[in-house]
Amino acid sequence: MKKHSKRTGYGKNFIILPILFFMLGIGITVVTIGPIISPVIEIGKLFILDSKYDFSESGQDLLSDITSIDASQETVKLSEITIPSYGDRYGHMTIDNTQVDVDVYFGDGQRELHYGVGTYSEAGIPGQNKTILMGAHTSTHFADLKSVQVGSIIHIQTNYGIYQYRITDAKVGHMNDTSMYDLSKEYENIILYTCYPFGSVGMTDYRYFVYGEYVSGPMIVEG
Repeated sequence: MKKHSKRTGYGKNFIILPILFFMLGIGITVVTIGPIISPVIEIGKLFILDSKYDFSESGQDLLSDITSIDASQETVKLSEITIPSYGDRYGHMTIDNTQVDVDVYFGDGQRELHYGVGTYSEAGIPGQNKTILMGAHTSTHFADLKSVQVGSIIHIQTNYGIYQYRITDAKVGHMNDTSMYDLSKEYENIILYTCYPFGSVGMTDYRYFVYGEYVSGPMIVEG
């Protein structure tokens, strides 16, 4: 009986020990190559979505039925326009002296940032007399944000008006530094941001912020 017990214990060890070593090896491998494969995974996330935005699932295409917008109007009535909801494509952005030429979406989730510039939903939209906070990936739509120049104009055509903002400053700040943006301002201004350094894939600890002052475009008024 004792002999049989020893063989049984040996058999258990023969099975358990290789499993433990195998699991340990996997853990060491993950820790070792994790930082290497993480950027690869992030690259994949940029391309896993369909090539065409699915508005049936994610929002409306508010730019598809634009007829004519009077660029000279100073105000637009709230009752006469469609305020974008999360996932809606409601604008298009170009920036002087850069290659930025991209659609603007309301919301800044993975889908919105995959297809264009996302608008932070807790901030304003053009014409609301607030701070507008918009972001995009540094490896795609805001790859050339580094080319902005002070004095250049940010052009945004929305489904209800055409807006211009003059760039006043650009600087790098930590992602957790809330002093880099102020969403409590009660006047029209815009902040664009992207991950820094430029060309980085995946999340980084720093952001490149571009600040713009209001030049023109209709203010949204009650009525």
